[in-house]
Amino acid sequence: MKSRLLLAVLCLYATAAGACINTYDARLAGHLSTLKYERANMGPTIQKLERAHAANATPEAANDLAVAYIFAGAYDKAIALLRQLEKTHPGLAKTAANLGTAFELSGKDAEALHWIKQGIRRDRDEHDGTEWLHVRILEAKRAVARDPDWLSTHSVLGIDFGTRYGGLPRTPPSLPKDARHKPLTLPEIERALGYQLTERIKFVVPPDPYMADLFVDRGHIATLLKAPGAAEYYKAAQLFGPLKDKVRP
Repeated sequence: MKSRLLLAVLCLYATAAGACINTYDARLAGHLSTLKYERANMGPTIQKLERAHAANATPEAANDLAVAYIFAGAYDKAIALLRQLEKTHPGLAKTAANLGTAFELSGKDAEALHWIKQGIRRDRDEHDGTEWLHVRILEAKRAVARDPDWLSTHSVLGIDFGTRYGGLPRTPPSLPKDARHKPLTLPEIERALGYQLTERIKFVVPPDPYMADLFVDRGHIATLLKAPGAAEYYKAAQLFGPLKDKVRP
């Protein structure tokens, strides 16, 4: 049952754009994302990128090789390469974003948060301006590390939909701000959720309480906006569970 639900979720997000990590070769991330489900097939692509980097260690070659290492699960290699790139070519937004992702996937959320914030400082439009949500995810993960029950009384987005004791979601009294400290609208938050969930689903497998939490809230927002997809988002939340707010689609 769970495998069928996961397939449905993957299909739901299959055509969404973007990559949570940044390549200079626009086609590379999509190619690697496909290969990673059969990592044995990644060897030729990684070897090609390693040869390109050895022949001409440009920032582009180093960055894209690091991205390949991330998709292959070789996080230490990716981090070492990106750290060296930061030394030789400091201040690149792609380097910071990719370091943030590599550190998060290797379980080092404090370092990940530092580099994602650095990426925002370098380019506030990074990842279509949705990295404010990546910051919130990492802050939530750190809060749970301090208090394992944090998600039972809080949410990643920090939005009160009035559903704690059941019932339909209500228009929230306040909404979070983006990287420019501008108050967001529900459609803008829905767009950010679409982007970030699309990226995370490439790397995160169930169960994952943060994905469950975000899918529930995306379902709430779709319900409030009378947009399609609410039922599918609640089902995705059920897959990644345990669910907050006792949502049962």
